[in-house]
Amino acid sequence: MNGEQQHAFFELVVSHLQTDARLSNAYLEQTGGGIECVVIPCGDHLLYFGTANETWDADIWFSDGREVEFLDRFLRTECPSDSQDASEVALALTKAAMEFDLSKTAVS
Repeated sequence: MNGEQQHAFFELVVSHLQTDARLSNAYLEQTGGGIECVVIPCGDHLLYFGTANETWDADIWFSDGREVEFLDRFLRTECPSDSQDASEVALALTKAAMEFDLSKTAVS
């Protein structure tokens, strides 16, 4: 996928997150160097999902911009980064966000 195609696909993923998963606060963010992420706010954290690896994965940050300081601050999905199915990607991101949210609740 070229940059324009990837941007359009990421927009479609965000649209699915906002409508199908009712995550109206999901959005796209340019993180620099031509990198674009799908961002899902989750409590006082931001989940930055992208396709840098073989699967869609997320880097976890505090919503105030501070880096999370625990060892495993990455969320992994089973969704291949080259998937062309925006609804499949949105479902995988939603599941990962829900599991993260539940894990925070279990620890609290």
